[in-house]
Amino acid sequence: MELEIKRNEKLSRNIHVTIPNNIIKQSVQKELLKLKDTIRVDGFRIGKAPLYILKNYYKKNIKKNILEKLIKEHFTKIIQKKSFQVAGTPEFILKNYEKGKDYNYLIKFEIYPNIILNMKDLIINVPKIHITETDVQKATQKFLKNNEWKTTFNYINLKNRVTITCINHNSNNSFKKYDLHNFQFIIGRNEILPEIERIILNKKVNESFFINITFSKHHCDKNIAGTTLKTEIIIKKVEKLKKNLKNYYNNQKLQLNKEQYQTIQNILHNQAKTIINNQIKTQITKYFMKCNNSIDIPSTIIKNTFLILKSKKINSYKKDKKNVFKTTYQQNLIEKSKYYAFSKILFNQFIKNYSLKPNWSTIQLLIKEIKISNNHEKKLIKLYHENKEINQYFNNIDLEQQIISTCLNYSIKKEKEYNFYEAEKKFCNTN
Repeated sequence: MELEIKRNEKLSRNIHVTIPNNIIKQSVQKELLKLKDTIRVDGFRIGKAPLYILKNYYKKNIKKNILEKLIKEHFTKIIQKKSFQVAGTPEFILKNYEKGKDYNYLIKFEIYPNIILNMKDLIINVPKIHITETDVQKATQKFLKNNEWKTTFNYINLKNRVTITCINHNSNNSFKKYDLHNFQFIIGRNEILPEIERIILNKKVNESFFINITFSKHHCDKNIAGTTLKTEIIIKKVEKLKKNLKNYYNNQKLQLNKEQYQTIQNILHNQAKTIINNQIKTQITKYFMKCNNSIDIPSTIIKNTFLILKSKKINSYKKDKKNVFKTTYQQNLIEKSKYYAFSKILFNQFIKNYSLKPNWSTIQLLIKEIKISNNHEKKLIKLYHENKEINQYFNNIDLEQQIISTCLNYSIKKEKEYNFYEAEKKFCNTN
């Protein structure tokens, strides 16, 4: 699964930069004077070593550091002067420095395109999710269901839990490492390749059969991507939910105290907020993608997004003991990368057009929502002010919420009410 995408020429910018030699000399001289007051040289007290001795020891390293610093400073000034919005990391094409001469180098980068933020025809379907007593009961029952299965020798049906072994029968023995032993999944949850799930339905425990499986060219394991394997499937175990528990869940209420009830209600409330936000974000992104369907997306952003998604997928795959038969590892990350890249451009365009800035008051409320304890809240606030990644994480959440609010203010809203599990089934594709 590799990404081959050329640099977008419409968004491409090349800048030739010259740093005058007198600026380099002055900067080196200033650095040597600073160094003089801090460095001890054998035979001299601190601050008393002559500059020519310091030059012999340190000039090469100082010049290198000075050039790196000046290159960054010049680039920043040019970007500010030209009002470029740089997409991704620029490429610096540097030359060897020649003593006594001006220093020339080239910068290659892409810029963000402009997205038209016309919300005249934006219609947003806003789910209104209510947490009912039935939702709380169902959530509690889910916790209790985890180990309440019993073996069945009937034909396999939807919602049965099945354990299988997959043995590859190909002449190339290198594929034997992809054999799968005792993999457990629930029918109907899209956890395993659909061709395997379809053929397993209406089979019984201890049955075995052969199937030719063609793996997606987008599979995260490049050694298996696009190949076809003759695979033997052996059904090792079939289970179903205990009948007495089904009746109990359907007809009885679990007795929860006030604190337990409130805890589960809060969990569902937070999950509902996530579902609503994700639904609104998806609709906003798709609307603007349609309005700007001919827009050029910087290749740098697509590549960076692809590499992040690919890295996460491969790490998950390794933790999953390289289970090649899971559906999730078949996904086309290229299209997903383009979608996320456009989302990022859209995010930046809203910030620019509406002059959005992180709001510390709302960020504090967000930190309060996710706190585990008062002490934990203090640590999070401290991290927010000291750690760039944590700071950016909370800022992005707040800015994203501001963008959603802006779109809701300018759009036509259509609301529809759901209880939690209706919303989860409709919007999260769960069973």
